[in-house]
Amino acid sequence: MKVSTVLVTFLSASSASAKTYRRQDSLNNKPYWAALGCDHLIGGHYKFNFPKFDSSTVKSRKQILEEYCKVMPFIQSKLLCYQGAIEPEHYHTQVRKQIIQGCPNYLTLEMTDEWLANATKIAVEPEDPTEILYLPVPFDREHWEEEYEEVKPHYVALDYASYYGVALLAYWALVFVIGTIINFSQHALFSVYKKVGFNKFRKYVSLPALFGYKHSQPMGWDPLKMASPTRIQSLVVLGYLIMAFVLCFPSYPFDDDYEEAGPWGAQLEAFVADRTGIMSFTQAPIVFLFAGRNNLLMWLTGWSFDTFNVYHRWTSRVMMIYAIIHSCIWTWMCRHSLARDAAELYWVLGTVATIAGSLMLLQAMHVFRSRWYEIFLVLHIVFGILFVVGLWYHCWTIGWMQWVWATIAVWGFDRIIRVCRIAYCGGIVTGDFTLVDREQLIVKAEIPCSRLWSIYPGAHVYIYFLSGNKFWESHPFTIYQSPEACKNGNMTLLLKAKDGITFDIVTRLVSAGGARPMKMLIEGPYGAKHPVGKYDSSIYIAGGIGITATYSYAQKVVANSVSKSIIFTWVVRGDSCLEWFGDELEYLLADPRVRVNLYITKIDKKEGLAEELAEEACELESKSPEKLSITSSNRDNLNIQHFRPHMAELLPEYLKESPGSTAIVVCGPPAMNDDVRQALCANIESKSERVDYFEESFSW
Repeated sequence: MKVSTVLVTFLSASSASAKTYRRQDSLNNKPYWAALGCDHLIGGHYKFNFPKFDSSTVKSRKQILEEYCKVMPFIQSKLLCYQGAIEPEHYHTQVRKQIIQGCPNYLTLEMTDEWLANATKIAVEPEDPTEILYLPVPFDREHWEEEYEEVKPHYVALDYASYYGVALLAYWALVFVIGTIINFSQHALFSVYKKVGFNKFRKYVSLPALFGYKHSQPMGWDPLKMASPTRIQSLVVLGYLIMAFVLCFPSYPFDDDYEEAGPWGAQLEAFVADRTGIMSFTQAPIVFLFAGRNNLLMWLTGWSFDTFNVYHRWTSRVMMIYAIIHSCIWTWMCRHSLARDAAELYWVLGTVATIAGSLMLLQAMHVFRSRWYEIFLVLHIVFGILFVVGLWYHCWTIGWMQWVWATIAVWGFDRIIRVCRIAYCGGIVTGDFTLVDREQLIVKAEIPCSRLWSIYPGAHVYIYFLSGNKFWESHPFTIYQSPEACKNGNMTLLLKAKDGITFDIVTRLVSAGGARPMKMLIEGPYGAKHPVGKYDSSIYIAGGIGITATYSYAQKVVANSVSKSIIFTWVVRGDSCLEWFGDELEYLLADPRVRVNLYITKIDKKEGLAEELAEEACELESKSPEKLSITSSNRDNLNIQHFRPHMAELLPEYLKESPGSTAIVVCGPPAMNDDVRQALCANIESKSERVDYFEESFSW
């Protein structure tokens, strides 16, 4: 191996021990480039009395570094070059980072100052640079400038990688600025906002799902099912993907005159490997930001957690594609010394980060998330920790730690605020849980609410049930206030048992006779509040226990709004809802502006439809007075039907009956949400006034 190659590789590159060396990665770092020019000059133009190594005596790069640190004329020559090439205020910084950090067990700053003073007295210009030198050489500015100009382009290329990574972040910043302006206009400038139609744009771009129908429902087939974003979300993601691809290629400073850089193919390998690695680092903070609950951008834009989940998935995919490309190319470039290189700690931990991130992508596929969400979440956190730890040690060696710090800060901030929110909600509280529908396994809970905050429409909390065997798990629940809860200041929630923690709750309630108190931690509140009360009319469509979200909005509008028309529709499986949600419906029906449409869908398909409807009607009439108190006065604003409505037929009628600007609030099963969205897209131009769609949902 050539002396120049040995010195440049082992004393200047980023492959030293993670405990002793960090690449200087600040932008436009001319003192660092000057130091590298010296490293190349001294290592490439002169020969010193270096020890000889072969495969039987060398075990690591660190061992080679320690031996080279002991060659005093070599170190003294570098010090003389640093003194001549670097501005005085940066000299000690570069000596410390470029020389001492490579020789931590041998050199100190005081020792280098002594060696420099001695070198100025004994330095001699060699008559024949090809011979082995035993004395330091003085600074040769002419040859140093040549080396500097050859070294500089490569590090300028690294700077471009940082610039382009920041450009991707700037793209997202622009998206969020636009979202913030729209959200601000919707709340603070509503009188102007509602006059802006853009119905064509909203019909074909901002409202529909990517392929026209499925948005809340996953599209595709197992195991390749995936959530389908809306078209506007897809356009945002597409712009990001185009930028992420295009920015991999410009501004590469190919150099035919730089011998050590190799041919263009080898240079391209190095350029792409470095750029994809650095750009991967730059995306890590937003990947973690978009996944967090305490994301300030959700408050600024008013966008849902689901929207940021879409962006989280795509930014994480781009980040990991960059990382995989970076890892593969570097593995190829180091193929001749892979056994030695791959044993370095920074390489091992970089590999750990790449593998952990790749596993996160695989186990985050819809087929795993939807079927084993709790297992998915635990594994996601474990792999996330491995990813950050691996990234930390990798960047501690090669540089760009600022992106790791930012990632840790974002993740740490989210976790700290979660703890603060638990304290904000009163710490450990006890709620009263009641199994109100044994057939549908519906549970209703009244929970003390902190006096530090007020319940608002669309709010949800995460609950940690301390009485179970998985107290560390948190589960989201939409909250509202029943008429009784409004009196005593409690919060109310409904849950339907499926599996996991909700089924465990029902099991414990059944064993306790149907009701029991439970201790818990509450984390919240979360969720954006939409300005539904500012519209002239509002339409609420709920399915099942999605009633909690739509009721909270309707309740607020009834209490505080001057809306002209309020249409409240609930599609529910059985009429037992009249018993456990009767007080809430009574509250709405007391307002003459409200029209409640109740669709009961439980029909035995083995019998004829007419017979079933007759049987349902008989059962309805035979119910207890308590259960059917809301129907006893023949209310004109209550309509009970026994079939599943078609939203494509229902929504156009609602829009005709709603004067002025109209808000549509939807919360129900994925298929129902998609039906309403599609129906609105088909009929949004039927009204000249503005119609806005607000969906409260959680998608896998």
